[in-house]
Amino acid sequence: RNVALRQTASQSSEYRGEPKINASASNAVDGDTNPDFGKNSCTHTQPSAPPYPTWTVTFTHLYLISRFI
Repeated sequence: RNVALRQTASQSSEYRGEPKINASASNAVDGDTNPDFGKNSCTHTQPSAPPYPTWTVTFTHLYLISRFI
């Protein structure tokens, strides 16, 4: 079961490049599994954002996470 589905997600920065792509953190938890970055279905941080890019999801309940896919 995908416990991250439709939860609140954030990231340290958002990709800003050409062409204009929606690379927001919420793309990772919207249920769209299309891996085509050009279809606005992926998340991506700004490559030059120092020091360490991060992505975070906030759960509404406590979960024991046994694997990431």
